Formats: sequence, structure tokens, C-alpha cells
Amino acid sequence: NEKYPLRAEGTTTIELGFDSNFDNLLLEDDHFNFGATVFQNNTRGYISAATMMPDYDFIFLNYDRFKLKGLELAMGYISRQFFLNASAILYRDAVVTSNILGAQDGTNPTNSLGFAWSLLPARIPPKQSFMAEIGGSTEDKKLTVGSRLRWHSLKENPKDWLEGTGASSVATTIPADYILD
Repeated sequence: NEKYPLRAEGTTTIELGFDSNFDNLLLEDDHFNFGATVFQNNTRGYISAATMMPDYDFIFLNYDRFKLKGLELAMGYISRQFFLNASAILYRDAVVTSNILGAQDGTNPTNSLGFAWSLLPARIPPKQSFMAEIGGSTEDKKLTVGSRLRWHSLKENPKDWLEGTGASSVATTIPADYILD
């Protein structure tokens, strides 16, 4: 698009974390691991689709800034016949800035939801997501059975966030949900 030429994205990622591993903790030949990571991703010139007014042009656009930060936790235990894994991602302070779309929408150019007439809100994850799986296997490891539970918290999107994108309209609030498989 000549009016909004794309430029390269630039991302700075900062992570600080640790992993701990323990063998023969409860049983012979078992293994336990635990890890935690604090992270911050800051992208300048983030590229995503948007619909521009007044001509309803569907284009790719550089957003001024897209920042996500949070905490990842993970743990796992495995023995000869049993396993258990759990993880959590806790996001804080998602920040999206687009002076172009803020002016078009008449909204604050910096917010935590994204913008109407844009696909960017689909890139902003729910604030919390958790996963747990448990299972077991036969001694010869020929059969493994288990179950996994995944859950995410409620997620808000801006009003009219998919308008003009060609995608089907969905609610602005995506409720908390879980999947058990």
C-alpha cells in the first residue's frame, strides 16, 4: 500500500528464568522438573492486518508498538508407569499502540485490547492459560493412556474488532473456557 508502506518489525525480548531437575526423587528412575520464566516482548512496527476507512481497504499495517509481558511456569513428573505435567502462562500489561488506527477509530492510540476493524486483537492472548495432563503406561511402554485439561481466562476484544476483515463476527467477550481430552 503506497499510503502505508510496510517496514521491518523489530523485537526485543527479555527473559529471566530457571529450570530445576531432580532424579530418583520419590521412586527409582523417576524424574521431576520445574521451571519459571519472566518475559517481556516489545515489538516496534508489528505487522498485522487492518481495514482502512473510508474505502474499506484491507491492508497490512505496521502498528507502532506491541508489548506482552508475563510469567511462564512448568513442572513435570515421570516415573516408569506414571506421568504428570502442568503449565501456566500469566500475561500482564499487553500494550498495543497505533496512532493511525487510534485516529481512525477515535480511540486512545495506546490500549490493551487492540482496535476495531483489525485482526490484531486475535494476537493478544487471554491473561491466563493453564494446562495439566496425567497418565500412565504399561511396563513395556507399548500402551500409554492419559488425559489433558486446558483452560483459559475470559478475553475482551474491542467493539467491531473483526468488521471489514472478511472474518465472521464474534462476540467482543470470549468467555473463560476449558477443553478436556
